[in-house]
Parts: sequence; structure tokens; C-alpha cells
Amino acid sequence: MFGMRRLVLLVLLLISTVGFGAEPPKPQIRFGELLISVEGWKTTWAIDQSNPKGYAPGFHAVEFHTIAKNVGSHALCTSLFARIEATFGVNTKASVKLEAPEGKAVASNSSVRQLLPGEQVDGVILSGHLRDGVDPVTLTISTDNNQGCNSRLRVTGPTTLRIPFSSIPKLPKSE
Repeated sequence: MFGMRRLVLLVLLLISTVGFGAEPPKPQIRFGELLISVEGWKTTWAIDQSNPKGYAPGFHAVEFHTIAKNVGSHALCTSLFARIEATFGVNTKASVKLEAPEGKAVASNSSVRQLLPGEQVDGVILSGHLRDGVDPVTLTISTDNNQGCNSRLRVTGPTTLRIPFSSIPKLPKSE
């Protein structure tokens, strides 16, 4: 009887510390004063402008949704770059598209301009064409080592970080 009580207490302790059905934390990486959170991913059609249907048959793309936030005390001016490492040795460049909040021109394509402390921009990282059957393994994000706007605000840590694809939550399918 005493052993059963211990087992029940242990199970209750595990549930309370780990959480029951809790969502795993989203990957976050920090480059100097810029914090990037990878919110999730989804599979999309790979676009082919030469195809009348608009997509490349037999290929797909992977879309990662991100948030880039200035967590420092200086205005930031920098660019982001991304690559996707996939199965079968496929390594492809990914495009980064940052979107500023409405009415603010602080983000354009893969760059932020004068992102003030506490401000954030949404972003999408879109992989290049991946053949059907080729799956992403790692998302690599990098930034310039100088984040200053007309000043020398150097990133003191790494400027390239790799995120295992398995740690990024899958987004629900959009209609």
C-alpha cells in the first residue's frame, strides 16, 4: 500500500511539472539585440511562373512563420538570411520576407530599418523548391554581425544558428 501511494504521488508530480497536453516551447534564437521566434511551419505549393497552374508539379515548399523582436536598448538595422538542409543531401536557399506593422516602414524583404526597442515584425521564411519526398531537416538563420543604424552595434554571440526541424511546431492547414 505504501509503494502504491509513492507511485501515485510520483505520477501526480510528473503531470504537474511536465504538464498534461502542454504545447512544446517554440524555438527562439537571439542575435545580439534581435530575438527571433519560429512560430511554426506548413507545406505549400512550390510556385512555377512558367506553369499555367502556377505550381511546380512534383515539388513543394515549406513556409516558416517567425517574429523578430528588438529586445535591446538601441534601434536595429540588419538583414536576415536563411537556408534549409533537407534529406538526401539537399541544401537550398530560403527567402526571408519581413512585414512591418501597418503604417510603419521598418521592414522590407529581409531587412529591418530602425526597429526600435520593444518593436517587432512578422516574417515568413519560404524554402526553395523541394521535390516531393524530400523533407526539411534543419532551418539555418543568420544575420549581419553589425546591427547598428549608422553606428557600430556588433553582435557579440553567434551570427548563424541552426534549428532542428523536429523542434518547430506544425501550423494548422490554412484554407
